[in-house]
Amino acid sequence: MIIGNELARVLEDFYIEIKGIKIPVKFEYGDQEALQKFITYQTKNGLQKLPLIFYVVNPIEDKNGNLTSKTELIIMSKTKHESLSKIRFIESYQKFIHPIYLKLIKTIDRSKTLYLRKENKTLIYDDKANYGMTQNGEISKEKSKVTEYVDARIIKINIELKQGC
Repeated sequence: MIIGNELARVLEDFYIEIKGIKIPVKFEYGDQEALQKFITYQTKNGLQKLPLIFYVVNPIEDKNGNLTSKTELIIMSKTKHESLSKIRFIESYQKFIHPIYLKLIKTIDRSKTLYLRKENKTLIYDDKANYGMTQNGEISKEKSKVTEYVDARIIKINIELKQGC
């Protein structure tokens, strides 16, 4: 939770700009249950829930006071489940997910407390259309899924929190 809390601090007031309009990007962290609670709470209270950056809390390794975790950051954007790939790419990935990804990585890289350990200076990610839904529109039973129609970019990371900075 400590790395998630530091990410929340670093990403406070995070937004992207589209045609001169600032679009706030929500941030949350935890496990599947925390993600579902966030989506439910935001929905019930009429609050913005997407786009969203979600940090999946995983075990932490303490290396001489520096905390590291192999985990995922998931960027989610609202989608229409019936959208075809070309439209989905333009409306979801090109408009929201990729700009959020670029700014997210740059923001973490500029942080004095967080460090992304990149193998060969690369990050690995997987784009998932209709993340959390099966092909017939039902909710998937797999880990880290949501009950909304969202497109997602799942970024595999090894993140380090430098304590005492």
